[in-house]
Amino acid sequence: MLVLDAGTLKVLQAAGDTLGLLGSPLEALLGQPASVLFRADQVTKLRALAAGSDLAKPRHLLDPALRIISDLPLDASLYRSGGSLVLEFEAADTADRFAADPLAGVHEIVQGMEAALTLQALCQFAAERVRQVAQYDRVLVYRFMQNDSGWVIAESREPHLEPFLNLHYPAADIPQQARAICEELAAADHPGQLRSSRTRSCW
Repeated sequence: MLVLDAGTLKVLQAAGDTLGLLGSPLEALLGQPASVLFRADQVTKLRALAAGSDLAKPRHLLDPALRIISDLPLDASLYRSGGSLVLEFEAADTADRFAADPLAGVHEIVQGMEAALTLQALCQFAAERVRQVAQYDRVLVYRFMQNDSGWVIAESREPHLEPFLNLHYPAADIPQQARAICEELAAADHPGQLRSSRTRSCW
């Protein structure tokens, strides 16, 4: 991880395996400009991102955008914290065929959705495709009911796992943060509709 001065891109702090990921030990980076590590075009990209976005949420820079060591695929994320820029790094997972092209994963998830003729079929299709692409053991689709309880209306799972399909959960079992996220997504997709109906689905 690197903490950079937002104006000069000078390294203020460094942590983690910078030698393994970036090719330079921690002590060699402190106080140095970003140009010590990055190519000119990479520095230009960082400056453009810093100038054009508040970076309140991390901006993901997938390999090879900020790769430093030629044979080490590297993913990064950039965000602001306390007026500084924070760059976090991790070795890119080259075994994940969607790592370099996330949109290909989205395309695979949605391809064929138009064939679902009912909401139930659509939810089941989505659960199966998300599990397939994300390689999760289980994906559930919840419907939040009028009393804020949750009903599992679709599920895709590994065969050895106990099924949760059609189970109902009281409101107290569903974290408020998770419910709030689903409400925000629903409001963004269907503005105004939450006033007339609080029954909604989320996966």
